[in-house]
Parts: sequence; C-alpha cells; structure tokens
Amino acid sequence: MVESVDKQNKEFQNLADKVFGAESYLVDPLSSSTTVNATLEKEAESRASIISDLAYSYKLYLRKGKYFVGQATIKFTNTAQSAQTTWLNCSVLALSQVRLNQTEFSAEDNLSFEGHRLKFKCLAGENTLEF
Repeated sequence: MVESVDKQNKEFQNLADKVFGAESYLVDPLSSSTTVNATLEKEAESRASIISDLAYSYKLYLRKGKYFVGQATIKFTNTAQSAQTTWLNCSVLALSQVRLNQTEFSAEDNLSFEGHRLKFKCLAGENTLEF
C-alpha cells in the first residue's frame, strides 16, 4: 500500500512540476490520506452567517491519466463589517496562483491549505477567489 501511494505521489509531483513549475504551488499534505473533510454544523452555521451570494465557475482541462488541471472562480459576499477568516472545502491535490480580488496571496498572507480546506482572510463586501 505505501509503495502504491508513493508511486501515485511521485506521478502527481512530476505532473505538478511540469504544469506549475517546481515548488510554485501549495500541496495538501493530507491529500493522499483517507481523511474525510467533515464540516461541523457549528462551523457551517458560523460561515453561513457571514457568507452570501455564492457563485462558482470552473474550467477543467481533461487529459488522459489520473490527474487533471483546472481553474476555479468563486464569488461571494462577506456580510460582516470587517475582514473575516473563512474557508473553502476544496478537494484538490495542489493549488497554484491563489488570488483574492485579483491580488495573489503572498507568503505573509494568512493562507493555509490542509485536509481539503483552503483557509484565508476575505474582505468585507464582495470577494472573488481564484485558483
């Protein structure tokens, strides 16, 4: 089992390096585990209290093989009066060029990606998250 997972990880790593460029993307450290992303009811209620007007747009580039590349755009409104930390359930292996309102997240920004959850700080009002 471990050898199979290692082989899959190497195959993914080679594809990600080719598509994104070496080390220029975020990899979910739990992506090869059997961890299930379970949003608790309390978490969901908290997020729903500040997020509204949700719209998704996806572009997928399908090819032969196990992995594919795509782009996602998520538009939403933060109804709170100030910036808030929130998250997106995101079942992908890696992310590249994560942008909020056309500004790419930098190393100093509060951005994390683990267990199929992309955690970030959004602004008050309308937001567009792209990756």
